[in-house]
Amino acid sequence: MAEEKREVPVCPAAGPFYAEDEIDLYELFLVLWRRKKVIFLTLLAFMITGGLYVWLSPRVYRQTILVKLPINNLPLTTVPLISNEEAKEMINSLEELLREQNYSRLAKVLKLPEEKVRALVRFSPRAVRGSSTLLKITIEAYDPLLLPVMDRKLISFINENPYLKDRIKIWKTTIKEKEKTISVKLSNLEKLKNYLLAQIQKGKLQLLGFNPLDLEGYILDLKQELEVLKAQERLISGAELVVAGALPRRPAKPRVGVILAAVGVAGIFVGIFLAFFVEWWEKAREEHRKNLEK
Repeated sequence: MAEEKREVPVCPAAGPFYAEDEIDLYELFLVLWRRKKVIFLTLLAFMITGGLYVWLSPRVYRQTILVKLPINNLPLTTVPLISNEEAKEMINSLEELLREQNYSRLAKVLKLPEEKVRALVRFSPRAVRGSSTLLKITIEAYDPLLLPVMDRKLISFINENPYLKDRIKIWKTTIKEKEKTISVKLSNLEKLKNYLLAQIQKGKLQLLGFNPLDLEGYILDLKQELEVLKAQERLISGAELVVAGALPRRPAKPRVGVILAAVGVAGIFVGIFLAFFVEWWEKAREEHRKNLEK
């Protein structure tokens, strides 16, 4: 059966259809072109404001140092002397004093004149990923010559912490006791070895329940263990400066390029908004005037 064609009625009086909501890009361009002066003046005002902000803002210099902490560096121990989090808390306590503007207390802690402490801006510690013994500390100050001084002051501040000093003292005492015990054993074994050798040379001892070479090997093992302990004792120390930051040549803040770029983009957007607002305002005034004349 053939499909019947159905005619759709058309209303002649309706006329052609136009999409009133369609945006005419050309008209928008004409509006922007007519109001280009508004856009330019707005952008200029924003750029002048941004330039004044950059010019009046104080210059902040930044330096990052790498600090090695005494953590898990002793084979005979499993408890760290100080953790990354504990070291970060120490540096954050200085940052807290800065935020509170407690310069007198900060100067006393860092052993610096108060006028130099006032040039400090920020301390920012963070752990190095994948390492439990390294800590990065970012220092910001108004005076670039103060940054090399702060390297030593921060290391000294960490090492003078009472908790860390007690832990170092405990581990050094523990190793000293182990060294003393091994030294006594070595002394006794050396005496025994010398006695046996003297007796063997005199022919008084012929049969022993062990090989004298085993005794010599045991003595060598104890001597090696004693040397390891002495080396470990030398390694027990506080924080150490691994990488000192280079003296910055340029300030880190304010970031002139970023600020001017952001201000320029903002000025263009505000200028476009003002251009359309001025266009709407003038058209509204013109329509209002025509209505009054009628």
